[in-house]
Amino acid sequence: MRRRTTTVRTLCAAALAALACAPAANAYVTDQQADLAAATAVGWIATQQTAETGQVAGFGGDWAMVALAGADVNAADLRGGPTAPSLQDYFHGSWVGGALGTLATDQARGILTGGAGGIQPSRVAAERNLVAALAAHHDGEQLGNAALINDDIFGALALDHAGAAAAFAPTLAAPIRAAQARPAEGVAGWGYATATANPDVDMTGAGIAALCAAGVPADDPDVAEAVEWLRTKQDPVSGGIVSSFFGPNSDSTGWVVNGLRQCGIDPQGPEWTAPGADPDDPSDDRTPLDFLLALQQPSGAFAWQEGSDAENLYSTQGAVTALVGDGFGHPPAARVDPGDPTLRPAPDVPAGSPVPLTVAIDHGPDQPGAERICATTAPLGATVAEVLGATAESAVPGGCVTGLELSAGAAPRLLAVNGVSAQEGASRWLAAVDGGEPQPALDATAGLGAVVSLTLAGPAPTEPPAPLPPVDPPAAGAPLPGAPAGPGRPSLRPARAILRRGGRLRLRRGAVRVAVRCPRGTGADGCRGALRIRFRRGGRWVTAGRAAFEIGAGSRRRVVVRVGPRLRRLTRVSQRPVAVRLVAAVRDLGSGIVRTTGARARLRR
Repeated sequence: MRRRTTTVRTLCAAALAALACAPAANAYVTDQQADLAAATAVGWIATQQTAETGQVAGFGGDWAMVALAGADVNAADLRGGPTAPSLQDYFHGSWVGGALGTLATDQARGILTGGAGGIQPSRVAAERNLVAALAAHHDGEQLGNAALINDDIFGALALDHAGAAAAFAPTLAAPIRAAQARPAEGVAGWGYATATANPDVDMTGAGIAALCAAGVPADDPDVAEAVEWLRTKQDPVSGGIVSSFFGPNSDSTGWVVNGLRQCGIDPQGPEWTAPGADPDDPSDDRTPLDFLLALQQPSGAFAWQEGSDAENLYSTQGAVTALVGDGFGHPPAARVDPGDPTLRPAPDVPAGSPVPLTVAIDHGPDQPGAERICATTAPLGATVAEVLGATAESAVPGGCVTGLELSAGAAPRLLAVNGVSAQEGASRWLAAVDGGEPQPALDATAGLGAVVSLTLAGPAPTEPPAPLPPVDPPAAGAPLPGAPAGPGRPSLRPARAILRRGGRLRLRRGAVRVAVRCPRGTGADGCRGALRIRFRRGGRWVTAGRAAFEIGAGSRRRVVVRVGPRLRRLTRVSQRPVAVRLVAAVRDLGSGIVRTTGARARLRR
């Protein structure tokens, strides 16, 4: 154990020392530069780990497991000492205890981050199956809250990484396509809600990734139009991606890079190379990866925005993932000690114990987009036929399996389900467990956390298909198979900063200090966002200054915003305080939702 811990930290320390000698990145970030930056960042992340618990304290620390995997470090190897708990230990223990939450986005986040960290998402514990818990949120058409699209986007990414999306991909893609906003010519993207008129770059990066994860090609019009719009949001000088809420920043750049990588698009291709400060000097060209490298601090951490030297965990995780990852998730890395398991061993559960499982159904080419996915509970070691029987009796959502018809005998076969029958000599139902070879017999057994997939194979029936019976979405507050127990998050309450209304502000040394509060219970990670000060000029409101902030839940702080010369001059010549508007925008790190808060104030010298 001591040798393993020492090896990881020694490699990180060596990379950190080499950073001082590395040439400045420009025009194109090489694999060597990206690997070096990732290694130094891992060294910094290790310094943020709490030896007593294994936690990496900060905003969105679970995404560190994805960054570590991209940097070839297993989360089980990141620990504060030879006998200290690892980062993997911390999250596994907290998820078993019910801290993950109960929303669809909670399960998707756990699948993506835990899977990268070596935690088997469908086998967290005997009663903890994150894949089944996510499947239970599907209402037959979409995942989670029907008013939101972020849960469909991250659900598609998570099910793809869990290997449960193959037979279900067209149905996963349908609501994402339908929610794509095109408010103006040349604008095509996604926000976090289904009815948004203002797409943002972060969710658009995730949106193209989700479609490509669901099998949509990169040249599909929905993907291609979104990619083209994202190109217009690249800063021509720094190469970073510009968010309308937060300006150029590492988070938005990382999410867009992740989306491009998922779709097989090179984020450093000619179309993603900005001319830089000197358009006539090719060596001054900048790609999105150049922008990220420019934000890395001497410690190895990354800042959120240009002009800041603040070490930021969430930005560091995202930058590393974009530099050396392959999207929003990643396979777990090999262990430093080859004798240690890459995956955390599944719990030992007695045969016959009731466990949550996932069932996915592809009704064949005659029913495109009518796939189903649901969660059920069956005895460990049950045959596929027994799992289907249990699903017909009780599943979430209800009605996932109806009209079940099996052949007689010791090795039964599926004859019909949901009103769709196999046609003798033309088509037949096949079943597979955990992505194995599809078989007509239903005698294979389902282990802990299994995904049972049904597919109608062969030519489509000659007669028009009857409509599939509807499913019953889970009732509000009903327990979901495989979902974490405990308090969790009972409803969607994304982070939101609070500003004092009607206050008076002072301009001192070119800066304004604004009191911002983050209430308790509005996001597990507190409030992380940007504050703008705006004033009226020429009949319209313009931004005079902007600053980033991070505030823990239940805390408050004064955010310092440096303002531009026009507002400073106006306060000098005005006989009375200048009317200003304050706008605080916060992105909830668990759901991707952005919420804004506004307030009016008076500014004087």
